[in-house]
Amino acid sequence: MHEIGAGLGEAAYVGDSLIKDVAMAQTAGVIDVFARYGDVRNRPGYALLRRVTHWSPSMLAGSEQLTEAEILPTHVLADGYAELLGLIDFRPFTPRRPPASPAI
Repeated sequence: MHEIGAGLGEAAYVGDSLIKDVAMAQTAGVIDVFARYGDVRNRPGYALLRRVTHWSPSMLAGSEQLTEAEILPTHVLADGYAELLGLIDFRPFTPRRPPASPAI
């Protein structure tokens, strides 16, 4: 964001994890969007996902206990990414300063 001259309110982070996506976005100060439709904790096959995840046991246990009441998302997508269009006012982005030149 710094490289392109964007402010915190000009970026949104969309994710399906309350702890790794929503809380992180809130800490960073960008617009947070919880993709509830991607939260698989109560779906068939979750036991398999738990066995193959790269998350540590403590991270997994912590994320499984969180609810939207504990980490309150600013925006929630219930059924799909297209819902984002109704939640956020998208406008053309104009950088405050020119992007940095790539290092050669």
